[in-house]
Amino acid sequence: MIIPIKQGDARWKNVRIGRSATTLRRDGCTISSMCMLLEKLRGYFCNPKDAAYFWKFNYKGEILWKDTEFKGMKFKKRGYGYNNSEIASYVNSDNRGAILEVNNRQHWVYVEKVEGTGLRDMEIIDPIDGKRYDRLPLKYNPTGYALFERDEIYIPEWMDEVFKKAKGKGLEEDDPLTPVNLEKLAYTLFDLSIIDKKPEGNQIYTLGWFLMVMEKIKSRW
Repeated sequence: MIIPIKQGDARWKNVRIGRSATTLRRDGCTISSMCMLLEKLRGYFCNPKDAAYFWKFNYKGEILWKDTEFKGMKFKKRGYGYNNSEIASYVNSDNRGAILEVNNRQHWVYVEKVEGTGLRDMEIIDPIDGKRYDRLPLKYNPTGYALFERDEIYIPEWMDEVFKKAKGKGLEEDDPLTPVNLEKLAYTLFDLSIIDKKPEGNQIYTLGWFLMVMEKIKSRW
C-alpha cells in the first residue's frame, strides 16, 4: 500500500514548483497525486520536493506532461470529462494508473481503485489532507484525468551500486534481515562509504541505525 501524501506537509509545503512563484502547499495537488502514482508503479516513495525541482513546469507551475521524465512511469493521455471504463482499466491494473481532475482544474486527486460504474465508485487519496476516501467526495465533480503506465523500472545509481556490491557478498534483494545478512549489508554500506564505521562484533542493528543509514542514502539522491 502506498504512502499517502499531503501537499501541505511541513517537509515540503513551502517548496516552489519549478521556477514559478507558487508552492506545493498552494498548488501541489497534481505533483502530490503523481508522486503517489509513481510509488505504485516503481515501488518506492517519490518525494514531492524532488519532483517540484526535477520535473518540467510552465511559468504557472503547471506540469508539462510530455516534457517530463518521470523515471519509472510514462505519460499516456490527458483526458477531459469523465470516462469510467478507461480510468478503471488503468487504475485497476498493476502496471498502469491514473490521477483525476475535479472541479474544472481546481484540484487533482490520486485514484487507488475503481469499484463500479458510478461517478463516485472509486477509492481516492486527497492530497489536500492526505486521507483515503472509499468514495469520491460529493464536493468533487470529475472534469478530467491523466493516464500513465509503468516505464522501465528506474533504480537510482546509488541503489544500483548497493545491489551490485551486496550480491558480491552473497546477498539477494529478497533475503530476510537475519543478523548474518545485516552484517553483510553493513559491510556493503561501509565499502560504499555510506556508513563510516565497520560493523563491530555482535552489533545490534537498531531502528536508529536504519534511520541513520536512510538519511545517508537520501543525501545521494
